[in-house]
Order: sequence, then C-alpha cells, then structure tokens
Amino acid sequence: MGGLSAASLLTQLYGRKVLILEKHSRPGGFTHSFSRQGKFEWDVGVHYVGDMAPGSVLRKVMDRVTGSAVSWRKFRDPFQRFFYPGFTLEMPGDPKAYEETLLQMFPDERQGIERYFKLTRQALTWERSRLIMSSLAPSWFRRLARWALAKRADLAYQSTRDFLSGLSPSRELQCILDAQWGTYGIPPAQSPMLWNAMIFWHYARGAYYPLGGAGELAKAAVGIVQAGGGDVLLQSEVIEVLISDGAAHGVRVRSIRSGETTEYRSPLIISDIGARATYAKFLKNHPSQTREDVAAAPMASSTVTVYLGLKESPEKIGIHGENLWIADGIDHDRSWEERNHAFEGKPVMAFVSFASQNGFMLKGHTAQIVAPMDYELFAPWAGKGWRQRGEDYERRKALIAEGLIAFVDKRVPGLRDLIAYSEVSTPLTIEHFTSHPMGQIYGIPAVLGRKEWAWISPETPLKGLYLTGADVIAGGVTAAMLGGVITLARIFGFSVFRKVFF
Repeated sequence: MGGLSAASLLTQLYGRKVLILEKHSRPGGFTHSFSRQGKFEWDVGVHYVGDMAPGSVLRKVMDRVTGSAVSWRKFRDPFQRFFYPGFTLEMPGDPKAYEETLLQMFPDERQGIERYFKLTRQALTWERSRLIMSSLAPSWFRRLARWALAKRADLAYQSTRDFLSGLSPSRELQCILDAQWGTYGIPPAQSPMLWNAMIFWHYARGAYYPLGGAGELAKAAVGIVQAGGGDVLLQSEVIEVLISDGAAHGVRVRSIRSGETTEYRSPLIISDIGARATYAKFLKNHPSQTREDVAAAPMASSTVTVYLGLKESPEKIGIHGENLWIADGIDHDRSWEERNHAFEGKPVMAFVSFASQNGFMLKGHTAQIVAPMDYELFAPWAGKGWRQRGEDYERRKALIAEGLIAFVDKRVPGLRDLIAYSEVSTPLTIEHFTSHPMGQIYGIPAVLGRKEWAWISPETPLKGLYLTGADVIAGGVTAAMLGGVITLARIFGFSVFRKVFF
C-alpha cells in the first residue's frame, strides 16, 4: 500500500509518470484478494481499517490516494468481541462507550482506566508530532526535533507490560487493555506502549471495510497512475538496482513469465518490499554499516491463515461481521511463547474475521482464522515451489486447520457445521507471493529497541533510492499508506503535507 500511495501522489501532486513493478499477478501486496470455486473470495491481509469516518484525517488521505473511488462500510457495534477464560468483552466503536463498558466491568479500577485513556492519547499526540518533524529536511532540524520531543519519549517507549501494570494490579484489566496486540504481532513485554496506544485509538471509533474488498484500493490507485501516463507491470521482478557514480539510476527487471530482462532508467526509485529485503537484495554490494544494522534487526513471527468458505451466513450462529479475538489464557506473553503449539494442532489463540458480512462477498460467505506461527517450523519445505511441497506439507496444513477450527468452534459453536471449503496459507505462502523474508507480514517488528534504529527512515545510503510502506512507520493499511506520504515528504519537503492534508 505504501508503494501505491507514493505512486498515486507522485502522479497527482508532481505530474510524474510512474512505473509500478509488481512481482505478483495482481498489484497491491497485502491488499489483493483471491477466489475459489467461483463463489468464495478472501482478502489476504485486510480485515478491518480504522479512522475511515468521512472527514477524518486518514479518510482525507485515503480519498486523495484513491481519488475518492473507494466506498467504506462501517462495522456494526460491537465491532469486536474478546473471549478469555471466564469472561468475554464486546468493544463498541465509541471511546466513551468503551470506557463506560470497562468501568462497569472493573468498577474498582476507575483511576487506572481513566489514566489509560489520558496517557495513550498523549503518546499518540507525541508520535504524530515526531513523525511530521522527523520527516523534514534538513538533518539539523530532525536532530532538534528529537531533542524537543525527548521528554515524552519515556512514556511512549516503555514496555506495554510495564505501562499497564503501573495502571492497575488487575491482570484481567491488563489483558483487556492490550487485547489487540496481535494487530502488530508483538506481546506486551516486548512492545513499546506507543504501539498499544496507536492501535487502540486507531480503532476507538470503530472499524471500516472497503466495499468490494481491499483490491479496490489498488485498482483505484493504479487507475490514477495510468491516467497520468504511468503504468503497472505485473509478474515483473526487480532483480537489480542500477548504480552509477554513487547513485541509483534505474532497475533491471526480470519477467516471471518469459525470464527476459529489461532495464528501466529513472533518477528516483522507491522500494516497497521492506527495509530488510531492500538492503539485502539491492544494496548487498554497497558498503554500508546501515545494511549490517538492518540485517541484525530481529525477525518477527509470521502467521498461518485458514480461509473458510461457508454454506450459509454466519448470522446463523450469532455473528454479524464483528472480529473475534480468542485466547485460552489472559497472559499475552505466555500465549506468545506458546504460539507454535498450533503447528501440532493445539492453538492457544486465534483471530477470526468475516469480510463477507462487511461488504466483500462474491457469491458465498467466508471467514478467516489467523494465528501467529514461526517460519522455521516450515523449513523442511522451504525452497519448493507453490503447490509443489508434497503430501507431508498438505497433511501438516490439514492438522493446523483442524486445530484452529476446533479451537474457534468451542467459543463459537456451529462454525464447523457451516464450513463448505477450507484452505490454509503458511509463512511459505506469504514469502512466495510477497518476497518478504521468512513470511514477515508486519515488516520490521515493533519491539522495544526499534526507537534506537536510525535506519527506520525513507532514506537509504544510496542517493536516489528510497524506502516506503510499513517499515517507514508501522504495519497496517493506513500506516503503510502514510509511509508513502512520509517518503515523498523526505524527497520534496513540507509541501507534500500541505498538498495532502489541506
């Protein structure tokens, strides 16, 4: 989404003719969809999007990127349900209503709950200021901004676990206040409080879904690029960035279909394949301490997803399109440590979404069950082609699917009886279609040490080569989209913000 955002805005704001190079058969990365049996269709990476109310800042940016060609449907309330041993919680799309829900559930924890809302809002305001100021040249201004903002950094960059335990001794309340940690894939002991704050406020006013599916985002952005004289080449893999006199001046591209290579010249190249892949693939022969620093950054976990085609509407079992977060314990750090139990068919947590009830359905209703899982477990099948990994791999996927379906069916009785079709993606699937090393879906992980990494930036050591997308800000549709804005701001200056936001 970051690449599409940058391409669309380059076309609209600066009249550039942009060439989008996409390895897959469809553009859009995690915004693309696929179908089976002519009636079931799923989005691979978009389950819900926050802050899309008409008139909101993010909606204005999204409308600019897509030319207002995408319509959004708001989830009905409650838009999320959380299931834990002994209790459940429904989350409405209104922060005041949610605060009241928490106060009713935890009447003795008023002070901690009120401080949570206050401090997370402060952290979010701080981050917005930091992003804008750190995006601007010259470098001396960015250094001054870091100094000016240092005071609140202690709040934003403490661990989520320390932050929540400082608010309340209630482990149940701590659990609920970080119930959405799976959205960025790092448990409370390892993640900065800032990520908790960003996700909470992103969805505090409800969730939205693009009518027609997330593929409409790519369709709209590509349409703008093509109308401006640019184009998109599918099944085209960039195999080399051409370098001359210390600067990037083009790319060499290999056609997936024919194997033929072609060179394209440009003084401006923007990579949306992630920092790790960009440095490893395109800057491997370029002397740089930054390249070594990027390679040394920790890897996050990947995921498995069970794609379900349903015989009937999920309304039959009491589902109305809301997301479900299910765990067999209230200790998120322990759940993380036990995440790979799902490989043996014994999951401890899962996320479930129902896109077909929120504006994305071909002919039949669908659902998705997602759980974190490490890439290393699938190492025996790595390097083998898609659909060429053998019977052992298929049996393993079947075991994983059965475990996750049974796990969810215990909390949502009747789901199993609705299933007409199922298919499983693994970290190998993600790696194959996105080229993200080890099937990473979140980009560079949101761990505590991230704030020290100066290379989290649109700039690379190579003049003319920039990064965009999730690794510029954070993972997710809107953060990746803003990554496109931040990248252009680093290239063209503050005028980008003025043109996009005002």
